[in-house]
Amino acid sequence: MAKQSFPMMKTGGGVLPKLFGWAVLIVVVVMVVQQPTESAEFVKTTFGALKTFFGAVAG
Repeated sequence: MAKQSFPMMKTGGGVLPKLFGWAVLIVVVVMVVQQPTESAEFVKTTFGALKTFFGAVAG
C-alpha cells in the first residue's frame, strides 16, 4: 500500500508549507465558485499559452 494517501500532498514537513498549500487551495475553490466563467477562461488561456510555448520550444 502507498505511504501517501493523497497524491501530491506531502504528509511530512513544517506547518507553514501546509498552511500555504491549504490557503492556495481555498483561494482556487472560492475563485471557481464565485466566478466560474472567468476561471474557465483563465485556465483556457493558460493552457493555450503553455501549448504555444512548448510548441515553439519543440520545433
